[in-house]
Amino acid sequence: MKQLEKYTNEIYAMLRILSGFMFSLHGFQKIFGLLCGMQRAIGSLLWIGGVIEMIGGIRIMVGLQTRRGCLHLQRPDGVCLFPVPLEVLDGRSLLPGGDQG
Repeated sequence: MKQLEKYTNEIYAMLRILSGFMFSLHGFQKIFGLLCGMQRAIGSLLWIGGVIEMIGGIRIMVGLQTRRGCLHLQRPDGVCLFPVPLEVLDGRSLLPGGDQG
């Protein structure tokens, strides 16, 4: 570990850039339908989440207010954790075996 201590700043920067890129790419996918061909309706919950992910990912990647950007990215992902699976289940059970796998 002592050999890697001199590269801590570079490793942190690489982690920040890659995670910001992944968030922004996921946001671009939701907004513009990149890589999947499904563009979300403007103003829908997933579209707004895509805008937040795109802007937050770019902020993290550039290094502009990264802690505040991570906080903004955490909120929609936590909120979307429950309503979206409920829409997908369409009345089926929330128990592990109730959604047919």
